[in-house]
Amino acid sequence: MLFSSQRRPDWYRSRFDPEALKVLETAKREATRLGFGYLGPEHLLLGLLGDPHPGLSRLLVTLGIRVTDLRTRVERLLSGSRLARDPTHKRRAKPKDLPYTSRTKKAFELAVDQARQSGESMAGPVHLLLGLIAEGRSAAQEALVGLGATLEKARSAAVGPLPIQAPLQITIDDSSERLIYDQIVEQISEAVAVGRLRPGDRLSAIRPLADDLGIAPGTVARAYARLEAAGVVVTDGARGTFVAAPGQQAPSDARHPPMQELLRPVVVAAFHLGVTPMELRAALDAAMRDIFSDAA
Repeated sequence: MLFSSQRRPDWYRSRFDPEALKVLETAKREATRLGFGYLGPEHLLLGLLGDPHPGLSRLLVTLGIRVTDLRTRVERLLSGSRLARDPTHKRRAKPKDLPYTSRTKKAFELAVDQARQSGESMAGPVHLLLGLIAEGRSAAQEALVGLGATLEKARSAAVGPLPIQAPLQITIDDSSERLIYDQIVEQISEAVAVGRLRPGDRLSAIRPLADDLGIAPGTVARAYARLEAAGVVVTDGARGTFVAAPGQQAPSDARHPPMQELLRPVVVAAFHLGVTPMELRAALDAAMRDIFSDAA
C-alpha cells in the first residue's frame, strides 16, 4: 500500500540521490513562487525542468519533448487554480514548510519503484519523471501524456545508460577544399544516418569543440545552426544541442531540394573521372548499405 502510516513522512529522502533531492528543493521554490501552500506533482515537474539533469534532458529529447513546451503547458494548467489566484497563500507559503499532497507522495513511491525495477538503489530525476507519469491522475501526468510521454514510451527510452555526451570524434582535414563548417555538418549528419549517434545524444558544447578542433567557436555555431535547420539536431537553450528524434523537427520543403539537384554534382564529377553508369549505380548502392536497411 502506498505510503503506509508505518513509514516516516520523509522516508523517501534515504532513497533519493543528491540530484533528486535538488529537484525537490527547486520544486518547493516553484510552488512558493506561484503562490501555492503545498507541493503538488505539477510543482515537482517544474522542479525537474528547472535545470534538467543531463539524463533527463536526453530522455525528453528522445521523447520529442521540448522543455519550454512542457513548462508552458504545466504553468497554464496551474494558472487556473484557485490557490494560484489567492495572494494570501503567496504570503503564507514558505518552501521548507510546504506539505506534500497525496499524489506527490504516490509519485515519490512510484519513482522509488521505478528505480528498483531498473536495478538502481537510489531514485534520480529520470525516475521522478517516470513516477509522475505512472501516478496517472495529476495535471503533471496530463501535461506529459499530452506531449506524447506515455509510461511505456518513457520507460523504453530510459532503459540503459543515459550518456551525458555523445562519443563522436570529429576531425578536420586542412587540405580539403570543403569549408570547415561543412566538414562538421557532414560528419555529424553521417554519424546520425549510420546510427553512431542516436536520438537524444548530446553533442559537444560549441566552445569546447572549437577548442579541441583549434577553430573559431563561430564556425561550430554555424555548423550546428545548419544541422538544426535541416532537422538533424535540436537546441534546448543553455542545456545543449541534441540529436533530434525522427520527425521531431522535420525540415521544410524550402530547405529540402529535389534529390536530382543533390545528386547531379556527384554524377557530373563521376563522368569526368570516367566512371560508367553501372559503376556509379554500384557505388550509390554501397553508400546506402549501412544507412537504408532495404538497400541490400
